[in-house]
Amino acid sequence: MYLNLDAIDAKILFYLQKNAKMPIKEMSEYIHLSESAIHARIRNLEERGCIKNYVAVLNKSMVNKKLTSFTGLQLRTHTQYNLITSMELISKFPEVINCYMVNGDFDFLLHVAVADMQEYHSFFSNALLKVKNIETVKTFFVLDESKADNRIDLSRRSRMRH
Repeated sequence: MYLNLDAIDAKILFYLQKNAKMPIKEMSEYIHLSESAIHARIRNLEERGCIKNYVAVLNKSMVNKKLTSFTGLQLRTHTQYNLITSMELISKFPEVINCYMVNGDFDFLLHVAVADMQEYHSFFSNALLKVKNIETVKTFFVLDESKADNRIDLSRRSRMRH
């Protein structure tokens, strides 16, 4: 379901995506709205499901998860049951940051973070290869990261001042 956002909601989401721990007082100064109104709008965005959760973005090097990869998986058989059970199983692997069901050459695209090639090899051998319905595994290792940002740009919906 699409949630129609007004300009104020879009600004609130902009600032929350930039820093979810931003004090409401500071946000109210940027947006020119009372703290209680900002708080009520945030609660409303949460209740309506626009804000799913709040997370801390970790420095992968500091937590020894420096090797990032994107792994495409193609299944042998494509029944609805196989797609759903494979996705549920793969999503439980701790090395998998994101699991997407996609179209094209692969059925799933995994965003994986591990310490090093040895840990990836262990993940590949002890987790992925044990998923019975996988036909093909193709991994792309990230050499350099030019942009790592989970924020969604809402600027086209409304004008936002930084």
